[in-house]
Amino acid sequence: MKYRIGLAVALLAAALGDVASADCLTAEDGIATDRPTGPNSSPAVPQGSVQFENGVGAVHAQGETIYDLPETRARFGVFACTEFLVDLPDYTHLRSFSGATDLSPAVKHQFQDLPDGLTLWTTVGVALPTGDKRLSGRGAAPYIQLPATYDLGDGFTLNGMYSVTFHPSDPGNEPLNQTSVYLDRAVTESSDVFVEYVNAYQPGMATQNSIDFGGSWRYTALRQIDVKLGFGVNRAAPDWYFTVGYSLRFDQLF
Repeated sequence: MKYRIGLAVALLAAALGDVASADCLTAEDGIATDRPTGPNSSPAVPQGSVQFENGVGAVHAQGETIYDLPETRARFGVFACTEFLVDLPDYTHLRSFSGATDLSPAVKHQFQDLPDGLTLWTTVGVALPTGDKRLSGRGAAPYIQLPATYDLGDGFTLNGMYSVTFHPSDPGNEPLNQTSVYLDRAVTESSDVFVEYVNAYQPGMATQNSIDFGGSWRYTALRQIDVKLGFGVNRAAPDWYFTVGYSLRFDQLF
């Protein structure tokens, strides 16, 4: 486990030396978001820009509906192709109790000089133990994400991400592995739709498999609304889940 964390950090550190490329977003480009899909396969926020991705969601599992908001991710373009991001605490309401999730800062970098059509990122972050332990567990939870996308042509892109979350403060809590793959289709220059498959596996727990679909609409260059609806395809997965979001970007702030 320590080897995998160290390898990911080393790759990220090496990649930070390459901070300029025409493939990375600039202030002239429109907004591109990580939500509403699982893979965080959107270009790094332009240097000097700040982006807020927000949403509200609901999950129905084991006979109970769980509500979650504001699902806010703040993204800061610190270099070309590199951003600092932070997932702010969500308020989560269950029938038995309510509480806040952890604060989770991270660094995301977009790799360069890859074959045409292929884009790769790496994200290294940690969920800090700031939230309700009944929701987030004990201690810090570092994570690594490896998103990727490939342009298939004719408006289609194939996107995916493998992520692993560790629980070093809770030896009995095994790493959570998640794989997401989705096919995206641009409908117009400002809208797209997708279908996604998600697999979540944690040793000692039942594997969860789900399918979702949705889309997004950039009604201005720097404003977007999105929606996603999904359902589980095996007994361990949630019965259904839903999210709707609103994102916006501010350019040349620093």
